[in-house]
Amino acid sequence: MAFQAQLSAQAGELVECVARTSPKSRQFNKHREQVLRRLLHHSFLRTNQFEVETRLNGLEEIFRIQHREGLADALRSRLDRLNHSPEQWHPEILYLLLELSDQPLRNTRLESLKELHGPKSEPAPRLTWEDIAREDGWAQDPDLWRSVDYSDTSDDDALEDRSTESDDSDEQSASGEALWRVRKAEDVIINLQDGSKLQEIRDAHQWRLGPQPSEGDVRSHKVAITELHILREVLFMLRGYKTSLFPIDSTPDFTYQLPSVSWVTYKALINSFAEMGRKVGILRALSKQSQRAPHLQVFQDCVSRSLRSFDEAVTNIESRIILVKQDVVLSLVAASDELKAPLEPLSRLSDIVQQLEDSGHGAFRYLELLFLEIGNSQISGRRSTYEFLGRIFFDCFQYYLRPIRLWMQDGQLIPGDKLFFVSECATHVPMNEAWTSQFRLRRTADGNLYAPSFLHPSVNKIFTAGKSIVMLKHLGKYERDELNTAEASEPALDFDALLSPDLELAPFAELFDAAFERWIQSKHQATSAMLKSVLFESCGLWANLATMQLLYFMSDGALADSFCSSIFKKLDTLPQGWRDRYALTSLAQEVYSTSLDSPRLSVTIGQQGQRLPASTARDFVRKYLPELGLVFNVRWPVQMILTGESLLRYKTVFTLLLQLRRAHYMLNKQRFQPDPTVSVDNWSDRGGYYSIRSRLLWFCTTFWTYLSTLVLAPNGEKLRLDLEAAPDVDAMIEVHLAFTRRVMDEACLGAKLEPIKECILDILDLTIQLDKAYSLNALREAEEMHETSRLSLISSPARTPLKGTPRRGGAPRTRRAVGTSDDEDSENPDSDLRHGDPGSTGKSFGDEARGIQGVFESRLKFVSDGLRAVARATGSSAAAKWDILAEMLDAGVDLQRYHPLA
Repeated sequence: MAFQAQLSAQAGELVECVARTSPKSRQFNKHREQVLRRLLHHSFLRTNQFEVETRLNGLEEIFRIQHREGLADALRSRLDRLNHSPEQWHPEILYLLLELSDQPLRNTRLESLKELHGPKSEPAPRLTWEDIAREDGWAQDPDLWRSVDYSDTSDDDALEDRSTESDDSDEQSASGEALWRVRKAEDVIINLQDGSKLQEIRDAHQWRLGPQPSEGDVRSHKVAITELHILREVLFMLRGYKTSLFPIDSTPDFTYQLPSVSWVTYKALINSFAEMGRKVGILRALSKQSQRAPHLQVFQDCVSRSLRSFDEAVTNIESRIILVKQDVVLSLVAASDELKAPLEPLSRLSDIVQQLEDSGHGAFRYLELLFLEIGNSQISGRRSTYEFLGRIFFDCFQYYLRPIRLWMQDGQLIPGDKLFFVSECATHVPMNEAWTSQFRLRRTADGNLYAPSFLHPSVNKIFTAGKSIVMLKHLGKYERDELNTAEASEPALDFDALLSPDLELAPFAELFDAAFERWIQSKHQATSAMLKSVLFESCGLWANLATMQLLYFMSDGALADSFCSSIFKKLDTLPQGWRDRYALTSLAQEVYSTSLDSPRLSVTIGQQGQRLPASTARDFVRKYLPELGLVFNVRWPVQMILTGESLLRYKTVFTLLLQLRRAHYMLNKQRFQPDPTVSVDNWSDRGGYYSIRSRLLWFCTTFWTYLSTLVLAPNGEKLRLDLEAAPDVDAMIEVHLAFTRRVMDEACLGAKLEPIKECILDILDLTIQLDKAYSLNALREAEEMHETSRLSLISSPARTPLKGTPRRGGAPRTRRAVGTSDDEDSENPDSDLRHGDPGSTGKSFGDEARGIQGVFESRLKFVSDGLRAVARATGSSAAAKWDILAEMLDAGVDLQRYHPLA
């Protein structure tokens, strides 16, 4: 209530003044003005506008809590209306009303507000000269109309009284106006009459003129200056001004010297100040440069703000010297110690700027230097420098975040931006290559990422998040509103967010990485999850992956056997158009029509397969079958996951399975049929044939079991789990590539197992060789039987020929008819089954079987031993599977060791 007491005292003073002073006196008007000004001054200082507003807002809240909504609304509407008409007396008026209020919640009635009416505006009466004359008493003042006597006989006393009164009033008026008059530069001009003051100023600055050597004296003289002058020059130099003691680039002029101080001490002290000036001068030069790059303008602004803070520290020292309020001891050493604290961060910042100027810095080199210096300052315990540089770093980094935020939120690039590390391809890119080719990461000439080094661990996530937004837009699934929640929860990324008391000992690099990772996850996780969901649900990724395993991994054995058997029959009989890809495509679509969209499936044959001779295509699994391939057209979003590299691996595995089925098919062509007409010698050959056939059939079955149960099925399940756990599309691509790579390695198709793969194919070729030898032996036996029958008919009496004779005699023609087509016979005469006849080379069928047996044994042992050796030599995940396959094949090696072919 002190304010009310003072207000009452001021009002009482005004009343007393009115009571004892005539209204027509000028002294009254002047005194009234002074009192009102003092009243306004004190009330403005004493009244706290924030306190008034807080109390009124609290009053409104109390009304609402007590369910007096109408009263609260009335108070709020009048406060808003009052704020729209600013007035200097509003705080005083509201404070007075609050003090006069008496339990407004209980005593105030809302109906009373309707009875309030503003003052009625009445026209003011016109002011006339008659009214003025009557009010001032012109008619009763006889001296008013009397002529002024300018002679010497005038009333001197009266004039003196008037002049005194006038002077007093003028003095009071001048003193009142002085409180409000603006101080100008002309007010500090001193008119010197005698020039003594000017001479004193000249004498004080005489030291600037340097020594005046006498005639004939050529020795150098030192000018003695006071410590006050040196301190003044130092402070002006640190402010960036040119001084006499530091004339050029903060280089000291050693013409001057401080008395009573040794030259070495003075020189060291001045050089330390000069070094301070050089550090600050580098920053001042940068702040005055014209920067066109926006990111460098931000850095320049940070430097300028730092200089302003330093200038305030220098000004504080100057103010203590100029406005002396207590005894001040002038000391250059004390000033140097006081300036070390604000100069330490500026010195480190100056070193960074110097490095930028000395080396051909890149667009964001200053961010990297700031990042490194912040870590060094933290390690060395320079807390103030650590915080100073940290805040500058984050101020500059906020501008660098602009293109990153736009890219991760909207999938857009700023046109013409050469600072961001993501660029867009200038040419049109097919939709199936949009993920891998439409955007790319900028790199320098030496192959490094065009991004600050501390961002390299997060570049891929930033790149993936923006591409996910672009892909969602292409798919028509981009919903900006669904991502607003993630953006609203964006964590703070500034220096204050890193200053946690619990993490003071953590390195700055780790703190930044953790904070930036949280910032990225707030945007990357939402977009990647949305795109992943679209790929799985809308684009049918699971269905397409199942189709790829159905076609290339032959997961459905019945369908695969139907398709492969049809191809092998064509390959054995070689009908017209046996390698027509359109006919093969029709066959594949017919077989798989119940399991997939058949029009999207086609069969291709390579150019080399089109030119292969029929005999070569039929007699080797490694010639024609690798040229045969399946193509299943998937939608372009799924092609982002099924890359070209993975499709090649699918085709390689499909070829191996096709070759394995070809060998199995050849072994099952011939069935065991006992023939009593076969001689005892031929039974020995037949026994050798069935022995090697069973061994080859065992190998094909064992290898097929290994592939289906230990390679394809487990990896297929692992692929599904890994894809569900993948955070983004890039991770899904990498998971699928790793899946196909793992299948290739475990199926013995990798580069390290190339010799083993060739041995396996050699074993599979033995099945065709065995079938060919069996067919030739059957043909030879048929001819022998036909010849024996013919000779017996000649030597015996005429009788009806046996019914079986024509059938046996017709076997060679039939075999030749089904062996090759007419066009193949005409083009390749050597393709007849008689080519390579064991009988023509002097080898019997038994010798041929034993030769195949020997090749099989050597190849099988090489495969088994090679798998073990490679598994021991490498530490890959497939090594365990190779050991298992070697164990499975060792059973066949041991069986041959104890039961050799007779």
